[in-house]
Amino acid sequence: MTKPFAPHLLPVSADDLSFTRAQFVDGRRRRQAPDEQVRAGLLLRAAPSVFLLPDAKVAARAHAAVEHAGPGAVVTGWAACALYGLKYVEDRGAVPVLVPNGRNRVSTQHVRVVRTRRMPDTWTTASGICLARPARALVDLSRAETDLRTARSVLLHAVSKKVVTEAELRCELDAGRLNGSALTRRVLGDAVRGAASSPEAEMCDSLLAEAGPGLELLLNPWIYLDGELLGSVDGLIRGTGLGYECDSWEHHASDGDAERTLVRSDRYTASGMQLLHRSPARYRKDPVAWARTVLRAAEARRGMEPKGLIIKARGPLLPATDQELYAFRTGALRIS
Repeated sequence: MTKPFAPHLLPVSADDLSFTRAQFVDGRRRRQAPDEQVRAGLLLRAAPSVFLLPDAKVAARAHAAVEHAGPGAVVTGWAACALYGLKYVEDRGAVPVLVPNGRNRVSTQHVRVVRTRRMPDTWTTASGICLARPARALVDLSRAETDLRTARSVLLHAVSKKVVTEAELRCELDAGRLNGSALTRRVLGDAVRGAASSPEAEMCDSLLAEAGPGLELLLNPWIYLDGELLGSVDGLIRGTGLGYECDSWEHHASDGDAERTLVRSDRYTASGMQLLHRSPARYRKDPVAWARTVLRAAEARRGMEPKGLIIKARGPLLPATDQELYAFRTGALRIS
């Protein structure tokens, strides 16, 4: 059984908090003190009466956004995703914060106030900041995004790591406005197809663009031969025994990672399959040339899929069972 998501909130220290003018001023200080420090570059004005240190972290900026937006305000989008500790989240500057539709608050350079009739369920940080639940935060992030690669990186990673499911994201998306949802729906289609990262989705796009939708391409399938689990590859073309791997620096940089990659490749070769390797950087230099190379290799191997090969579709929506994960590590599982 899959455990419910529990957020890994980034740690918060006293330096991660903002402060208001009222909190800054005491009986020994003049009311203008924070404004003078802003002019001197010692403080940053996040909102008319909310201040930050110049090198404030995301947690402090989120705290300032909530202070400005008022009681019940909820941090969402990229800032909430960053505070959840999700990967590939880019700092977009102004912190997006949700407030009830009737509240009169203006956005500033550092706070983007978003009025909504549908306030989300929340998680609360140790410092009392309310964050939109991951599905809402991710959908809000992708609605504000214009770059497909960035949206793919964050959402596909979150789905593949079981932070959210495709169904949760789609439900959240359908509950909101249609305007601005095209990019998110495109990425959800990638998740359904089985992509777990942006490079995997891009490579799939390139192959389908060259070969057409009739290409029997599976992403992240489990591969068995004569009942024994060989493992999983990023992409596999049915009927050919040809697979490919997207060898990113992140997962293949160390000597141990490189050695495991070679061992896996040798295992597939010994089984009668062929496994092609390409890094995301090299692929992106000429996606068309890479796709044509793969398709030529697939055509040369047409009908050469090893006998006894069993393919089980597996992607972010079809996670491995505990038994399959054990078999992947030990090679102990056999199926009929």
